[in-house]
Amino acid sequence: MNISSYIDSVDGFSSKNNTDKVIYMAYFFMAVNNTKTFSIEDVEGCFEDEHLKLPNHIQQLLHSKSIGKTPVLIKKNNGIYALSRDTNKKFDSMFGIENISVIPSTNLFPIELFNNTRGYLESVAKQAIVCYDYGLYDASLVMIRKLLETLIIEAFEKFNKSSEIQNKEGHFYMLSDLIGKFLNHSDWNIGRNTKLGLPKIKKLADVSAHNRRFVAKKPDIDNVKSELRFTIEELIHLIDY
Repeated sequence: MNISSYIDSVDGFSSKNNTDKVIYMAYFFMAVNNTKTFSIEDVEGCFEDEHLKLPNHIQQLLHSKSIGKTPVLIKKNNGIYALSRDTNKKFDSMFGIENISVIPSTNLFPIELFNNTRGYLESVAKQAIVCYDYGLYDASLVMIRKLLETLIIEAFEKFNKSSEIQNKEGHFYMLSDLIGKFLNHSDWNIGRNTKLGLPKIKKLADVSAHNRRFVAKKPDIDNVKSELRFTIEELIHLIDY
């Protein structure tokens, strides 16, 4: 169940008060992310993902449910909350955590591009998309980097050229060298979008993975989304799974 289906399954969600909406969103966030706690920012992200109006004064709403003899929420340190045991049991009986699974959107690229390829490729692609969907942009870029690296290696393997991208110990080159070898190889013709986009994507992913002061934002990835899709499609077509 994704977030849209989850909201649709909540009887009268749109007419519920803001406090109840926040608690429903908190439960969904914890179920999807397999965590027992949530923050205000986590709940806000759920509302924003569904383009729903953000309730006012979420902090006060949460605080009001964390006090009294039978609190709905348990307040932790640094603005972190958990559902009380009874509240959690109530939601589990209503929805069941096992029924809530992460379904990648098409906001980064369609997961269907990896139909009939390899299970491990689809898994990495799904992680890249879901990280993007949930605002984990550095993590998404790391998965994108891994995905492109794997596809390039498999392109060379498809043409029995893997020795050209290995050192004398038999280890594959780093991504920068892989890209150079791939873009300049005479056995295939690479489109302009991939030639321009692949180095740009690699550079952004490198900064995200290795620069301790850089924190990727949504516009960073959005600026290379079209090049990313072109590159993925071209690599998959070249490998011809």
